[in-house]
Amino acid sequence: MQQILENLNEELGIKGSLIMSPDGVVVASVLDDRIRDEVVAALISMVLLTLNRAIQETGYEPFDNFVMTASYGKLVVVNLETAYLVVISDQFIKLDLTQVEIASAAERIRRRGKLSV
Repeated sequence: MQQILENLNEELGIKGSLIMSPDGVVVASVLDDRIRDEVVAALISMVLLTLNRAIQETGYEPFDNFVMTASYGKLVVVNLETAYLVVISDQFIKLDLTQVEIASAAERIRRRGKLSV
């Protein structure tokens, strides 16, 4: 998994990536030294708690992925069923071009089998 994240991080504009459990435990991460994986995982865990509850109450199917946009960057979260892939990018990234690489990395992680976290 580490190699998959390292390869993904080679894409232009990606600052780092990690795989986390639904409750915020980091399974694997390759992040810039200035980014703390446990802080990112805690943030995403809180967002997922609220998002998944809202999705369930509205009767929609679970999300495949979503993007959070902030002043200094974007977070892409991909549902891997038993875990989540989180990709951190700079604010200038063209996600339509990078989404293919993110989806490919997510599929390679899924093919490795169910993640036990």
